[in-house]
Amino acid sequence: MRKQIVLMAILAIQAVPAYAKDGFSSTPEQIAENHIRQTALIPMKLASFASGVVIGTPIAIVRCEAKRMDMYAKSFDKEFQRNDNWITPTMAASIPGQTLRVAGTVGEGVLNGVGNALLGSMEAPFSETVYSLKKLETLD
Repeated sequence: MRKQIVLMAILAIQAVPAYAKDGFSSTPEQIAENHIRQTALIPMKLASFASGVVIGTPIAIVRCEAKRMDMYAKSFDKEFQRNDNWITPTMAASIPGQTLRVAGTVGEGVLNGVGNALLGSMEAPFSETVYSLKKLETLD
């Protein structure tokens, strides 16, 4: 009985997006044509995803690292101006933490690169989004 209720709930949830278009009804021919088109694009989407992971992930890593370095350079500049160009103990203590920051930024870039490749290749294969050349989702 529980399995049947769960199955009915899953089927009901899957049917909800079909009613989301407010009066737009596709003919069976349009539905079949769209299905054939999307099926034919699968190899192109897979190639787009693979090239996006190979090319877009390093681009995302470099862009994330550049953003972080800009933030840290501005922070160090403010610290230097505030303390008459002397390195404070806080700045000296932050140097070992920079290696952890780099590791975190590389991880963030990998997640951005693979995510952009996946989502971008589904929407528009071989677009700027696939190669992480548009907006990146960062933690800042």
